[in-house]
Amino acid sequence: MSWKDIPLPPGFSRGLTVGAIEIGNDVGLFLMGIVAAQVFSYYRQFSRDPFYIRLGVAFVFVFDLVHTVLLSKVIYFYTIVGPCDPLALDHIDRNLSISIPFLGLVALIVQTMYCLRVLRITESTILALGCWSLALARFSMHLYSTYLAFVAKSLHTAITWKRFHGGLLASLACGTAADIAICVCITVGLWSRKTGFERTDKLVDKVIAWTIGTGFLPTVIGIVEIITYEIMPKNFIWMGLWWTMSKFLSISLMTSLHQRTAYSKNGTDFSMALGASSGGTSNFATGLRFPVDKSHEVSGIRMELSTVTKSELRDPERDSFHYKPEGVMSIGYEDESRIGAAV
Repeated sequence: MSWKDIPLPPGFSRGLTVGAIEIGNDVGLFLMGIVAAQVFSYYRQFSRDPFYIRLGVAFVFVFDLVHTVLLSKVIYFYTIVGPCDPLALDHIDRNLSISIPFLGLVALIVQTMYCLRVLRITESTILALGCWSLALARFSMHLYSTYLAFVAKSLHTAITWKRFHGGLLASLACGTAADIAICVCITVGLWSRKTGFERTDKLVDKVIAWTIGTGFLPTVIGIVEIITYEIMPKNFIWMGLWWTMSKFLSISLMTSLHQRTAYSKNGTDFSMALGASSGGTSNFATGLRFPVDKSHEVSGIRMELSTVTKSELRDPERDSFHYKPEGVMSIGYEDESRIGAAV
C-alpha cells in the first residue's frame, strides 16, 4: 500500500496539511540563513553596542535557531514517520508543541526592544507599557497554547477544541496588535519631532519609511494567519505562515539595528546606540573620537541624528573635525557611536 492510500482524518488534505508546513519550513530555513548573515554582520560592525543589546541579539538568534531545528524535526515526523503510520498524521508531535514558546520568546525580545524605542521617541511610559503589555500577553498566550497542545495530543481534537482555537487566535491577535501599536507609536513620535530643517525632515521621513517597512511583513503575516486560521482551520496554510513568523521578527530587528550603516552612506551624521554612553564616541567614518554631552547618558534606546555639509565635516589643513548640525533630534536610540559622512 502506498502512502497515498493511507486514510486521513475527516476534512484533512495531504497537500494542504503536510504540504503547507513543508513549504513553510523550506521558506523558514531560507530566512534563517538571512538572519544568520545579519547577526554575523551586526557583531562585526557594531561590537561597541551596549552589552544587553548584543546579548538580546544573541538570545533572539539562539531561540530562533532552536525553533527552526524543532520544526525541521516536525517535518521529519510527518513526512518520514507519518506515511508509515496513519495515526501519526493526526498526532501532535511533541517537537511542535515545544517550538511554540521559542517563537514566543523571539517575539517577546524583539517587541521589548521596540517598546524601549517607543519610550525614547514618545517619552511616554504609558504608550511604551501599553505596547509591551500586548507583547507580554502574546507570550502568555503562547505558553497557554503550548499547554493545550500537550493536552490535546490530536490535531483533529486541537482544531475542533474551542479552548485551543481561542488561545491560538488570542496569541495571533495580541502579536498583530502589538506590531501595529509599536509601528504607529514610533511613526507618530517621529513625525511630531520634525525640526523644520529640510535635510533633517527628509531624514525623518526616511526613518519613518524604514519603520513602516520593517514592521510591515510581520504585521501582514499575522493578519493573514488570523484570517486563514479562522476560515480554514482544517488545513495548515496558517501553520505554514506561523512557521516563518519568528524569522520575519528577527529580520525586522536586525534590519532596524543595521539602519545606521545605511544612513551613514547617505551622508548623515547618525548616532545610534542602544545603551548607556561611555563618555566618548567613536566616529565610524573617520575613526576620530569626541566627547559626548553627559546629558545624553541615559539608559534604554535612543538615537540622535543631524546633517552636516562637506565643508563642515573635516578641515584637511588641521585634520580636525568640525560639527555644525542643522538640527538635532531623538528618534529612538541612545548615543553610543557617532557616524559622520558628507551630505
